Amino acid sequence: MKDSDTAGIFTERLEQNLQKNSGWQQRDYLGLSHVTRHSCKRRMYFEAFAEYSEMPAVNGLSKCREGYVLERDLQEQIKEAGFELRLMGQEFLPFPGFKKIRFHIDGLLRIDGIWYLLEIKHRNNHKFIKFLQEKIPNETYDQVQGYLHFLRPPRFNPPVNRAMLLVKNIETGQMAAILLKYNYIVGIKLQKILLEMRKHIEAKRVPERGFEVGAKACKYCPYVGYCGEADEREAEAMAERTVIITREMAMDAGDLGMQGHEWRI
Repeated sequence: MKDSDTAGIFTERLEQNLQKNSGWQQRDYLGLSHVTRHSCKRRMYFEAFAEYSEMPAVNGLSKCREGYVLERDLQEQIKEAGFELRLMGQEFLPFPGFKKIRFHIDGLLRIDGIWYLLEIKHRNNHKFIKFLQEKIPNETYDQVQGYLHFLRPPRFNPPVNRAMLLVKNIETGQMAAILLKYNYIVGIKLQKILLEMRKHIEAKRVPERGFEVGAKACKYCPYVGYCGEADEREAEAMAERTVIITREMAMDAGDLGMQGHEWRI
């Protein structure tokens, strides 16, 4: 066997292993991170069904594995530093019994007798500097507030009213922590969105587009193909409804002895 063949087999085996052990999972539910990251409700809907989920490319799998490993390492560091950390990766259901919408937390952290929701993020140097300036992205802030909103009675007792957002600079290794308090207004806003999505998911009714066809936000959406198919089905259904309504109007006109008259709306 040639050296080049050996090297090729070596990298191929590594990529095969990455596909099996990246930490990526085919999702069949809608998570809070997707709700706060994307404003398009149609995209949120597709997130809730495994048939629309496709394994990402190698670079996506690598980022998934790296994020998983870094998160576990930080959790271990927190415990090594003497802090109490519980419920790592614990799953919660915003609506009891409805598993199509759920979320997982990085843990509950106890400091001086007070419990905090722990949320871990890894960012490059540019984004890390913004965190140091307390310029927290809306999607991150809302995600944490969503967790805090549902970690309250009757779902969780006693309630957790604060969060510790721990951010690590993946380029320098520097860490920063930001304390966030529960924001009721943001929590209620997210609850309303989830209630609306639950209705769509239960009825298997695809929501309307969040953007016009060809919009910049759609360019890298992994569901753009399914979205186009949904548009086609909606157009066909609309055409069918139009035919039925036209037929019924014609029948009504016939019953009234009004054939031959032109009807305008």
